[in-house]
Amino acid sequence: DVTESTERGTQKHIILPDGSQAWINSGSSIGYCDDFGSKRTVYLDGEAYFIVKASVQQPFTVKTENMTAVATEAQFNVKAYCDSAACEIVVAEGSLDAFCGGQTYRLADNTHIRMDNRSQRVTVHRIVDGELPQWMSQLRFEDTPLEHVLYIISGFFGVKIDLAAELEGNFTAAFEEGPTLDNVLLTLQNTVPDFNYRIDGNTVRITEKQVRDEKISK
Repeated sequence: DVTESTERGTQKHIILPDGSQAWINSGSSIGYCDDFGSKRTVYLDGEAYFIVKASVQQPFTVKTENMTAVATEAQFNVKAYCDSAACEIVVAEGSLDAFCGGQTYRLADNTHIRMDNRSQRVTVHRIVDGELPQWMSQLRFEDTPLEHVLYIISGFFGVKIDLAAELEGNFTAAFEEGPTLDNVLLTLQNTVPDFNYRIDGNTVRITEKQVRDEKISK
């Protein structure tokens, strides 16, 4: 079995065996079995944001002590610390089924569900379009391989990466309070040799910097 965890004050991004992504918040842990490929189930104590790779045949399940989320393709946040008074799910994109308090709730995008762990009282309400948990407004890299950095950027901003350059090395930076895509890419361009980018609609095209030799051969 595999367990990924974070200490207090730290966060972690992981790519699960099926290609789904998870951002693990401070003081949290995610566990899954070695046969994850045949049964996409993770066990969460704490808080994490998931971007689920689509698969109608194999639903993606997040189990906590008092709440379970099942999705075939969605982006959502689950907050369920074992010592917390409540557990909750926020669906950012797609839809999922939430099981809690002996009931099943079908949640569409931009929906928040919360259950009081003692009374099992459940509330469901709509949220502002695109609203994410406050902790997700930060983007941090610590000696992260560049290809992994681009993978994270793709999921964080919901863009496609068209990579036409060979990138080597690692990247360290911290972007807080809602970084913009252009700000992150510009920092990469100013930091990483041979990194050049162009935003074309929902696609980011990465190419090598063109160095022109101005010498004139005689």
